[in-house]
Amino acid sequence: MDKVEPYQKAIHQEQIIEWYKQWNMKGSLDLMPETGLIVPNICAIFLYETNSKVCFIDGFISNKEVSDEKRDKCLDLVVSSLLHLAKEKGFKYIKADSRYQSVIDRGIKFGFYLSPHKYQAIYKELE
Repeated sequence: MDKVEPYQKAIHQEQIIEWYKQWNMKGSLDLMPETGLIVPNICAIFLYETNSKVCFIDGFISNKEVSDEKRDKCLDLVVSSLLHLAKEKGFKYIKADSRYQSVIDRGIKFGFYLSPHKYQAIYKELE
């Protein structure tokens, strides 16, 4: 049985970097929070906490070498676990943004509301 466990940078960091390389994505560890959940060797998702009643999930990443079926099952397991964790931490709302249809479909599957508005993300690296 696949087991969800807390992400620990010292233990899981190299695995996450490798997964980003497998997908030809530029992931930055600087952008990842300390709070996340991982099924070792399969997938991980991160929880971005705020000082309000809303939190964010992002950083969906998986091992490309694992079967689609296995990844899908484990990503569902991690999403479910993160929703539970967010509620335990006192959050009332959880938000996710993605351009990937698979992430959007997974959110809908878990009861997320799909905004009818098209948004553009803007960000700036602080120097």
